[in-house]
Amino acid sequence: MEYCFDYKRRQEFIKFLDEARRACYLDDGSDQFKVKAPRKKGHTEYRYTDGDWTYMDSYSGSIQSWGQELVWYEGNLYWSMSYGGSVNIDIFPQNASVKKIKELIISCLKLALSEKKDESEFQPRGKRICKVDNLIYECLWKGDEGNFVGHETITLQNAVLFHHDFFGGFFK
Repeated sequence: MEYCFDYKRRQEFIKFLDEARRACYLDDGSDQFKVKAPRKKGHTEYRYTDGDWTYMDSYSGSIQSWGQELVWYEGNLYWSMSYGGSVNIDIFPQNASVKKIKELIISCLKLALSEKKDESEFQPRGKRICKVDNLIYECLWKGDEGNFVGHETITLQNAVLFHHDFFGGFFK
């Protein structure tokens, strides 16, 4: 099946991926999609299903994290994105709480990823650039939903607080 050339399915996929991410991370009810017994020990997993589409995100770590998002269509693997990166805790004051640093990064990510997107345009993460208070979220990538690679950062006064690299595409 040639997924990437089916325009209708492509539009469904883009809309579904955005809905799944919003449900799992951005909406207040995200705990309902958190998997209580993850398949991989030490991982956090989220699963969301709507009709023929299923989304799963599985990741491990917090200050340095690695993970993978998967999408199935009609029970067949359809799309994947792998990601990883870290928070640069060395630039924070030594007495800074790791919990507070993580909360700052997560709140910035949630706001950046919740920015309204054009539903017909694939975006592997957040908008290309988003200002959140004094923080700047930036997502640079190339390719399309079928094959892409990119990098996202959160900076404060030109200092990189957080970065993730990602890549992915369709299964054929």
